[in-house]
Order: sequence, then C-alpha cells, then structure tokens
Amino acid sequence: MKFYDIRRCKSILFLFVFKIFRTSTPASVMALLLITLITKLYWLAHPAAAVMPDYQKIWIGVLGVIQFFIGHSPLAMTFFAIINLTGQAIYLNRITTENDLFQTRNYLPAICFVLFSGLFPEWNYLSASLISNWFILAALSGLLQMTNSLNVRKDIFNIGLFISCAAILSLPALIFLPLLFVALSISRPFKADEWLLGLLGFLTPIYFLAAGIFLFGDWHTLSAWLPADIYFIDHLPETPVKTYSVLGLIILLLIVGIIYLNQYSEHKLIQVKKRWSLIITGFFLALIPLVFKGIGSAGMSIFTLIFLSAIVANIWIERKNKWIGRILFYVFLAVLIFAQWIQLP
Repeated sequence: MKFYDIRRCKSILFLFVFKIFRTSTPASVMALLLITLITKLYWLAHPAAAVMPDYQKIWIGVLGVIQFFIGHSPLAMTFFAIINLTGQAIYLNRITTENDLFQTRNYLPAICFVLFSGLFPEWNYLSASLISNWFILAALSGLLQMTNSLNVRKDIFNIGLFISCAAILSLPALIFLPLLFVALSISRPFKADEWLLGLLGFLTPIYFLAAGIFLFGDWHTLSAWLPADIYFIDHLPETPVKTYSVLGLIILLLIVGIIYLNQYSEHKLIQVKKRWSLIITGFFLALIPLVFKGIGSAGMSIFTLIFLSAIVANIWIERKNKWIGRILFYVFLAVLIFAQWIQLP
C-alpha cells in the first residue's frame, strides 16, 4: 500500500471515530454501539465472574438478584457489565447535553467513556462499583441542575440519597458527599436547612439498612460493610508497563482536556463554568480512595470515568488545531490495543 493510501486510511478512521460523534444523530448512537462491541471483544473473549471485594458483603445479596436473572456464567456477567457501561455512557452524554456543558450537541463524552473503560480489566467486569456508578451519575445530574430546579429541596434530598445508595454498594462512593456541599456553596445562598436536608437524604438508606439488620440480628453484615484494614499502597502493580502506560495516557489526555476547557470557558456562561468546576472537583475527589489499598483499586476508580470522559471530550471539540486531536487519538488507540491484546512476559 502506498504511503498516501495509509494516510488516507488513517484520516478516514479518525473522521469515522470522532467526526461522527461531534453531532447528535441516530448514526452517532449506532456508531457508539459498534465501537463498544469492537473495543469489548477482548473482554468478551476473556470473560470473568463478578469482582468480589474482600470487605463488601452487602454486594453479595445484590449480586444474587442479578445472577437469578442472568445466570452464573462469566460470559453472561461480563456481557451484562458491558451493557451497563454502554448505558452509563449514554446517560453521561445526556447529562452533559441537558446542562449545556458543550456549545453543540454531541456524543463525545459517551465515546470517551467507552474507550476509557477498555483500559483496565476491572472496568469491564461486573462489580459493586460498576452498579453504584449509576447512582453517582444520578447524583451528578441533580448537582448540575440544582440552579434550574423547580423543586430544589426535593433534589437536594435525592442527591444525598443517591450518594448513600452508591456508598452502601461501594464504600469509596462516600467521598462524593462533600461534592453536594460544594455544589450548595457555589450554586445557592447558604441555608442551613438545605444542608441538613442533603445530610438527611444521605442518612435515610443507612437508617433503613441498620433497621433491617437490627430486625434480623445480622450485625456482621454492618461490620463487614467496612474494610478490615486501610493503608497506603506500597507496592508496584502486577503489570507495571501496562499500568504506567495507561496512567500516562490518562494524565496526558486530562491535562490537554483541562487546557482546552480553560480556553473554552472564556465564552461560557457563569452557570456553565460552575458546573464544570463541580465536574473537576468530582474527578479529584474520585482519586482519593485510590491511594488506599484497603478500599482502592482499578475497579473502584471507575467513578473517575464519569468526570474524566466529560473533561477529555473537550479535546475533540477543538476544530482549529485538528492535528493535536488526531495525534492524541492515535496514541489513545495504540495504548488501548497494547493494554488489551499485547501479552508481556
């Protein structure tokens, strides 16, 4: 194949993957489903059973309900996890559209979410963190719409409730409770009753959980909700080359995404700027549990996908310096293939 033919094929690939996602059409949804299937082939070929944290016993009951409907097959559970990832990508995209985070309707956050999710094995298998990610998305939707809500008190209560449900399934989600108070601080004048209402929403599921445990006398379930030991990560990952390659890619894309976001923010409304500040705050909050081995892992870091995908999507909205987006796309694709298909000794 001639050199110019290779360049033409690369350009067609880039245009298909990203130009189609700069719009919001039925073709964008079909392309999203196609790319999801392609990027998940490795995980479907290497399915695994549900990820079971050592300290989380409440997840066992939820998993039992899921297995009642889909069975115990690793392939079925992996496929179910991928369906959840696809649904979460579309839900995230809807959140960004409804809150005018971008100047035009597009499917860039959704495709970024799908591509990022293919980088770590734990992000593609069924886990408590994956299911609780739905509650974090619901909470984020409420947080971003707080300034436009017609019934803000109800929304504040629901946000606290969603964060609590996520934390019951996956304890690290507890870190997002401060995000509610950050949103109240920057979006609304201080009202003590609203802050207490958010806290009440957070405590409500825990109250009913404790009441159920009291009635059935199973106190071990409550104690097992907390990890037995929490300490800083003090060893290298099992595959350091792959792990550091993926982390390097994420850091690079995050930095470039924030730079572009900062450039675009000059033309955004103050309300939209506040929403982006919440997303950036949420991303850094999601990183905190990862430094603790007792509760942090690549599976737990799936919470970062929500905020990371929204930020990085700004890279491919840029139309002036297209070459930057193309280079980063090919780097992204190379690391994705390397992380999935290349086996190191």
